Amino acid sequence: MASYCPSRSENHSESDSDVIMSPSCATGFPFHVDPTDAARRLSDSGDTGLPSRAQDVPVVYNRYPRKIMICSSKTDDAVIKARNELVEHIKEHYDCIVIVHDRILPTIEAETEKLWGQVHNLYTGHSSLHNQNDDSHIEYREIDTQYVELIIVIGGDGTILKVIKMFPHIIPPVIGLSMGSMGYMAKFNMSEVKETLKGICDVGITVSRLKMLHVEIYSDTGELIARRNALNECVVDRGLSPSITTLDVYYKGTYFTTVTGDGLLISTPSGSTAYSMAAGGPIVHPAVPSMLFTVICPHSISYRPVILPIDGVIDVIVPSDNRGCARLCVDGNYHCNLKQGYYVRICASKQAFPLVLPNNTQTFEEWIRALREHLHWNFRVRQKHIAIDTQDTYTQVEKEFGETQ
Repeated sequence: MASYCPSRSENHSESDSDVIMSPSCATGFPFHVDPTDAARRLSDSGDTGLPSRAQDVPVVYNRYPRKIMICSSKTDDAVIKARNELVEHIKEHYDCIVIVHDRILPTIEAETEKLWGQVHNLYTGHSSLHNQNDDSHIEYREIDTQYVELIIVIGGDGTILKVIKMFPHIIPPVIGLSMGSMGYMAKFNMSEVKETLKGICDVGITVSRLKMLHVEIYSDTGELIARRNALNECVVDRGLSPSITTLDVYYKGTYFTTVTGDGLLISTPSGSTAYSMAAGGPIVHPAVPSMLFTVICPHSISYRPVILPIDGVIDVIVPSDNRGCARLCVDGNYHCNLKQGYYVRICASKQAFPLVLPNNTQTFEEWIRALREHLHWNFRVRQKHIAIDTQDTYTQVEKEFGETQ
């Protein structure tokens, strides 16, 4: 059995502490900052100079970013065209360094032991880009993430998640150019990206500071093996084993439950519309400070998903009577096997994910729009009105709020 001490969990939490809001942030005034400081402060959930409970922070840069990274994980024609257009646009209008990373996904061998038994390392090899409208051949060798002050991701939400793997400590503000299928976090089209770049020192940008989870992996001797941050979820499941998995769960050092099923996932509110939703978990607004506890295919009639306060610590133990190894997956970017006696500790991360929103929008508005447009949440054809008079009539309330559909 693991050398696990539940009492240690309360002293190990990385949860946010209460801070005093500065007057400028409390009144919603723009936060004027140097781009270097913006990356550090916006990705620090405990920054006392920012409102820790505010979801959206208006930011105006006092200078243009000196180094911009463009990331993409697909190389189809549409992505290549968008990438070339962005590189040309930035180099033509702004005096800054542009680096391109188009190999975020490593080549994975098909052998199951190598697929799930090892950490997927970030690819740092050679890549290049050729501008068709330029005679020069621009080369992008090993990616240097140091001093990057703004990130533009071309793709979908999965590509944005991989930014966390590239920037494990300080994440610069991220603009998502939507080229994927969902677009919960990748919210921009090309014209909106160009408009945002143009006004970053004038109009400014709105940054949504999304809460993340901090995940630590311990061996059966209590040795810390690895730590990761998760924007969507941390999953502990049966992996490639055909047997049902058994997991003992502690919350704040107290025995919580034993999971019997295909596995367990702990999700953030931002990840509540991803794997957690597919597994039957609730949809939670990104501003709600919480962790979602969702069991995958539970072998129990009485199970229901649970929402827990984010200031607690969850420990998931692979007990000695579990049939085989379990598997850990963090945001789909990190996979490893968990032997009997190993355990995973999940708490609130000290790091936030600074996601840039389109101009004149807020997290709440974007969240509602994504629910309606991407998930078609609660969609139903409105029932016909049974009217005595054939003329259209509206109540005073309906006139005030306007048409609903």
